[in-house]
Amino acid sequence: MKRVLVIAVLGAAACGGGAGGAAVDGGGDDSGGGDDGGCTAECLAGATRCGVGGLETCAPIGGCARWGAAVACPGGAPCADGACTPCTGGPGELRDQALTVAGETRHYWLYVPAAYACTAAWPLLVDLHGTASGTEADEPETYYALPELIAVAEQEGFIVARPRSRSAMIGGAQIYQWDVNAGDLARNAQLGHRVVAAVAAAYHVDPARTYVAGFSNGTNMAAQFLADDPPVFAGIATIAGGLWAAPAADLDASSPRVYTTTGYRDYMFDYQRDLLAFLEGHGLPAERVFVRESDTGHELYGWHYRELFRWLDRGERPAAGALAAGWAREDLGAATSLIEAAPAAGGAVVAAGTGGALWRRDAAGGWAQVGAIGGGFPPNLSGVCLLPSGAGVAVGEGALVTTADGGATWARQAAVPALGSTWFPYAYLNFVACHATRVVGGGYTVAAVSDDGGATWAAASMITLDGYPAQAAGVAVSEAGTWLATGYWNYVGRSTDGHTFTAVATPEMRQWWTEAAAAPGGRWVVVGEGGTILVSTDDGVSFAVASSPTQEDLYAVAFADATRAVAVGAHGTALLTSDGGATWADVSSGLDGYLGDVTWLSPGRALVVGEGGAVLTYEP
Repeated sequence: MKRVLVIAVLGAAACGGGAGGAAVDGGGDDSGGGDDGGCTAECLAGATRCGVGGLETCAPIGGCARWGAAVACPGGAPCADGACTPCTGGPGELRDQALTVAGETRHYWLYVPAAYACTAAWPLLVDLHGTASGTEADEPETYYALPELIAVAEQEGFIVARPRSRSAMIGGAQIYQWDVNAGDLARNAQLGHRVVAAVAAAYHVDPARTYVAGFSNGTNMAAQFLADDPPVFAGIATIAGGLWAAPAADLDASSPRVYTTTGYRDYMFDYQRDLLAFLEGHGLPAERVFVRESDTGHELYGWHYRELFRWLDRGERPAAGALAAGWAREDLGAATSLIEAAPAAGGAVVAAGTGGALWRRDAAGGWAQVGAIGGGFPPNLSGVCLLPSGAGVAVGEGALVTTADGGATWARQAAVPALGSTWFPYAYLNFVACHATRVVGGGYTVAAVSDDGGATWAAASMITLDGYPAQAAGVAVSEAGTWLATGYWNYVGRSTDGHTFTAVATPEMRQWWTEAAAAPGGRWVVVGEGGTILVSTDDGVSFAVASSPTQEDLYAVAFADATRAVAVGAHGTALLTSDGGATWADVSSGLDGYLGDVTWLSPGRALVVGEGGAVLTYEP
């Protein structure tokens, strides 16, 4: 249990035998607590309160404790809760702020919204950056979604501070991480507390509305503050990661709220599992936790900040919603989230999802679970496809599952070898696509190709324009045999054989392009973060940007014919084009959960799968 700090409030202590007062033997002093002059004290000597003109202090006056005249706070600062609030700081951006922690000079970045005024207490978010490289002069705390964070701070009305982690020389580069040196977690916990104190010394900060968030390597550091007793932070958020060094925490219904989100194509998803298991095992009630599901890779977005702040600050989360016109729901029979779907022979569909589950929809619309990866923490399956022969492959978090009967039954296989990637001892595959006899897969800095239904694999090549192995999110193939791969950083790769992909220049840069789809006649559409859509009419050689009605992240797209396609994504978003991708209309589902994939049951009926067992049909 948390220790409870009890503050005793003493008021109107009586002295002497005045009316309404109890007789107290104060030993003859004039502190206001004794009977020395036949008076009734107004207050306890030394107490303070806020009066009309400023701060009032209780002091002996004429032998009895009384409130003194109000004294204006220095610099025009307001008085609140019996004290002059700090008022030396003003709005704006302050970079490379220095402070001393355990004898070491540390730094942080600070942003205070334009509307700030010290007449009211403001919430504070301490935001912990992800892994960065460079020098102190590069201010690594300013990496990752800084403009988006500033925009949300202005919209929602909170002060935000980003401390800088310590660093170490690794592989010839200075690497900034929160646990890069022995003892760093403890040092950085002190830093977090000191940053709160430093900001509160210059600004009117509400201690009951002070929060911490972390991205990537910063997620484990943010989770360390669960051990604060009493809590310094009223809420904790983790984005694209979770926990790998368990803090000594005892949690209950009074513990901080937690917001956590990691995409199903993120190589750090396993750490979110560990965080959620830790929270449950240490007693944090489920209603204190908001888990946002998404079908994305490793990234930080402005919508993360908007959503986490509203949850941590006010306990607000979007409503589940209701289906919009044109949409209908099918019954999966389970709450398993589905991530990817693929057509099978005879009008059937197979789908892969969370917890290592595989599902099959028959031509009549009935769903049945047809496979599952066992174990205590089975990997999520985020890619699936079938060959004309009936052989097929499903992958996710490096796991490999195959079928030989059109998806009716599945068997787990040994992981695909690393094939030259140095990230994992195996190929961390997140997606696959099938064509003729070939299966092409990819993931984090690895690409692989199989011509025997997934029994053996060879290395493929997906290299970005900058010369780095792509962190790929998806691959698609046209009927003519052209392949397009998509991913990070700003990666779209084209191949005519599925082995060697050549990076294509895009007219607009995005960190993540998530999926592509082909239509007859050499037309392609690529979708990505922020609602961005690319269109090609020359078989993926070049692209133009299409107008999009949304800024939500898009995860998948599929053509029904030469002109009609549906794209789906975060927060129930769905878009429709009837002119080959040149223009799009918002036909969103009305639901809050993510939509992970779309395939077509007929030219007029799309099947969409997503969060919490959502199986939806849409008829334009």
